[in-house]
Amino acid sequence: MSSESINSKSATESFEKFRNHQYSLKYYRDLKNSIDTARDEGREEGIEKGKKKKAIEIAKNLLEINIPISDIAKTTGLSISEINSFNQ
Repeated sequence: MSSESINSKSATESFEKFRNHQYSLKYYRDLKNSIDTARDEGREEGIEKGKKKKAIEIAKNLLEINIPISDIAKTTGLSISEINSFNQ
């Protein structure tokens, strides 16, 4: 085998390794971005659920001290029908 064909084979192998490495990096970055996005969306969803839970807690407390339902709705952002459902 001539040194030229050995160098050509070596260059091809090196290029293949480089290309495989690039594909691997792309796969890793795509996967990481997907996970990061899911985590951020989950965090936002959790925050929203927490806000809703707190609004419900406040509404129930206000109902106990006989605050008008319309005022509770304005204060908490809950609908009147949601608040009425607590009394049932």
